[in-house]
Amino acid sequence: AQDLRAPDELTLRSHHPSIVHTLPDAYPDLKHEFSKLESQMFDKPKKRSSEPLTPVLPDAHDRIFTPGYHYEPVHTEIYGTYLPRASRRLY
Repeated sequence: AQDLRAPDELTLRSHHPSIVHTLPDAYPDLKHEFSKLESQMFDKPKKRSSEPLTPVLPDAHDRIFTPGYHYEPVHTEIYGTYLPRASRRLY
């Protein structure tokens, strides 16, 4: 059986400063160019409609939305729940 629990220990991530903050103010053009480059690398696209939707198995979709079927998502303690608060109180 596969262990699907989250690890008990936390993994620390290093935060590296932006290269723009490390450049001297004497080079505004260089700062601007690196700022544009970092923006392309790290910013999320503003328009997500160009990305295709995640494929869903038709049978799974139909089963989840069948009247009377109570969907229990896995790992809600890790990822949270997608139900509105009002719906969570009903269960």
